[in-house]
Amino acid sequence: MIRAVLCRGILKYVALMVLLAGVARAESLLVGEAALADWGFRVSERVSYSAFNCHDGTEPETTTYQGIRSIAPDSALANRYRRFTLAREAYASEEQAARRLRDIQLPENRNSKQEKLCDMRKGFRQGSRVYFVHTDVSAFVSALPGLLEKLEQKVAER
Repeated sequence: MIRAVLCRGILKYVALMVLLAGVARAESLLVGEAALADWGFRVSERVSYSAFNCHDGTEPETTTYQGIRSIAPDSALANRYRRFTLAREAYASEEQAARRLRDIQLPENRNSKQEKLCDMRKGFRQGSRVYFVHTDVSAFVSALPGLLEKLEQKVAER
């Protein structure tokens, strides 16, 4: 009897944690799964952006990074799935955000391979928030402007 009650309690707890995890995941997405599907992408658990190597100045107050991957492989790229990271960084001031956007738009010449990966991104600013799209594969860089435009439209809808 005690075992049955304990098992039901554990099952209810697990169900609640699963529900809360789903809600937290939905709230942390910059772009919802339905919109991504319209773009030809899906949510990916892999985020290819290394903030440690890609910040030259003030650290953001909050960050949200969302990995996405194409639904279908690209035959023009040897059947590779295109993958990107959508990002939102919130700063204490609009000046800090403007400085960060400048760093994204006009990257400095870098020597190490890891730091060059930081240069494969495009972004825009809305107030004290900076949004950008990043990839770690140079063959995918040509898709950055189109994805950035879609992200700008999505942010403007909010």
